[in-house]
Amino acid sequence: MFCLLISRVFCEVFLFKDYEPLVVNFRLAAENISTGAFRLYPNNQAKFKVDIVTDNHEKKFFGEDIEDANEKHFSFSNKAIEDVAVKITPYHGSMDSDPAKNRIYMKFESKLNTFDATVSLKKQIEPAVYALNRLVQKLQDVIETTKNASRKTSQLEKEHKRMFVVVVFLSFVSLVGYTVFNIVQISLMRKYLHDKKYL
Repeated sequence: MFCLLISRVFCEVFLFKDYEPLVVNFRLAAENISTGAFRLYPNNQAKFKVDIVTDNHEKKFFGEDIEDANEKHFSFSNKAIEDVAVKITPYHGSMDSDPAKNRIYMKFESKLNTFDATVSLKKQIEPAVYALNRLVQKLQDVIETTKNASRKTSQLEKEHKRMFVVVVFLSFVSLVGYTVFNIVQISLMRKYLHDKKYL
């Protein structure tokens, strides 16, 4: 079992059917603090030896016997990326034939070491400031886009008013021209009819 831990909590209950050790591997991100605990369940028969070591066994972070329901806590930090192995070994002669009585609970939490000012600045404060700056820039872009849309809308409204005035003016001129044309036609028609003596 292999897990990559970057600010995560890993909780698991392991059931043992035989005396074979269980190894859980974690890859811890740099500048992390890891904490957690191990405990047995009530009415548990099995007892376990738990070790937390680096894969190359250079560092040992935890080594305890888990024999009862009291939690055994651990805590350690790492500067660089670490591959860590949690080895859970049942003691011979302590296991029950019922796997439900051979249970161990493990909680493993890894999070950024915010106690270190440089790490906190680099991993939390600077990204937060960068994200806020991007948000401010996007809001300014939205404001500018809104202003442009408002300006274009007012220009379009002015254009519509001007077109309306031109259309009304041309309609009025056309109406006057048509009326004058009809008056001239009627007067010419009267003159023609008068000359022919039809009127």
